[in-house]
Amino acid sequence: MSRLPNPGGDAGTWGGILNDYLSVEHNADGTLKKSAVITGAEQSANKGAAGGYAELDGTGKVPASQIPITAATGGSLYYQGTFNAAPGSYPGSSNQGDYWVISGQGTLGGTVYRVGDWLTYNGTGWNKVDNTQLVSSVNSATGAIDLSNTYEAKNANIQAHIASSSNPHSTTKSHVGLSNVTNDAQLKVADLDIDGTLAANSDTKVPSQKAVKTYADTKVPQSRTVNGQALT
Repeated sequence: MSRLPNPGGDAGTWGGILNDYLSVEHNADGTLKKSAVITGAEQSANKGAAGGYAELDGTGKVPASQIPITAATGGSLYYQGTFNAAPGSYPGSSNQGDYWVISGQGTLGGTVYRVGDWLTYNGTGWNKVDNTQLVSSVNSATGAIDLSNTYEAKNANIQAHIASSSNPHSTTKSHVGLSNVTNDAQLKVADLDIDGTLAANSDTKVPSQKAVKTYADTKVPQSRTVNGQALT
């Protein structure tokens, strides 16, 4: 059996004994024999290869490309760039945790994606992260909405005021600076009767001053004498 040389106790030359010892595990050029490799040790050819072992990059870290998807993501997201949703189709090959920032509005799978939203892939399907914070609709109207009277909110009191023509706001004279004005009724011109004969005999009409004078003039003689004095 080969062994390390025993100084002072071995026959023959010491160098020959040492070469015999080393030749068991080494080739003639000094490299290790394959049989000398420790059982289970990985070969350098397996570094970064499928079924082999992961390598380290220049920073001493394992490249993301050599980490299994489930271990690499673990709930993490990986930015893949911007994506235009206008054509209506999803990105091509994707991995769990991949996400894109929408650069063009469009509909994907029945979901509307607006500029700024995120499109994410969970490994089996697609999800939306709404980052636009926009009002989706107003009174069932969508898109660019002009808040004209068409979209004014309905209010029972407002609608009642619009429909009413008889002081719907219960305005009093104090509201318009007339708090010191008395509530005296005023006669309308239409209620004046100018007929000097007063023939209408109405309970709702009032004869005008001229009508009264005309009536009186027709009933009283133009001149009379009392005790010899003329009355005019």
